[in-house]
Amino acid sequence: MRMDATGSTGDEVTIRLGGSEALVLFHSLSEWEENGMLREITAADLAARQIVLDLVASLEPLVDVAFPTDYAECVERARAEVLGDGNS
Repeated sequence: MRMDATGSTGDEVTIRLGGSEALVLFHSLSEWEENGMLREITAADLAARQIVLDLVASLEPLVDVAFPTDYAECVERARAEVLGDGNS
């Protein structure tokens, strides 16, 4: 796993995700949005909801380019990689 947050400059923070992490995060957030769970989770905090929606939108072009075919298989491999499952 390569996720890390680097120091901030001003009011900006950089978060780095490996490809598998980005795919798993994008997939989960997208599913939550489609199923209405995101609205439930962020019902009391519209700012948090907007941040999550912006994050999904920023990840979508990367995922579309990196995983244009066999998306479901890529998600499963990414989940296994994030969890450190050497059997995949």
